[in-house]
Amino acid sequence: MRSTIESLKPSHRFESVASPPGAARLRTRAQQVAYLKFWQGMMVVTEVSLAGWLVSAPDTPHPALWSFAVAGVSMAAVFIVFAGIALDVARQ
Repeated sequence: MRSTIESLKPSHRFESVASPPGAARLRTRAQQVAYLKFWQGMMVVTEVSLAGWLVSAPDTPHPALWSFAVAGVSMAAVFIVFAGIALDVARQ
């Protein structure tokens, strides 16, 4: 007897008959693009929150903590740009 979760999964025995020849490669690329989009989104959320914290409290934290936060914002911006470049490469 199959569980409910197993009954929701597609049957793999018909996959080779129904799929075009390049479907596996296309599926792999789509997964790579989705993975890169996820991490790019996480970096954008982190960037916005950290930059918002920096703007709202410029004199409150210790100067060393503030400089680490500025370095974090700039590094996150660099990583977001590189993730965008990787997305463009993965889409081609």
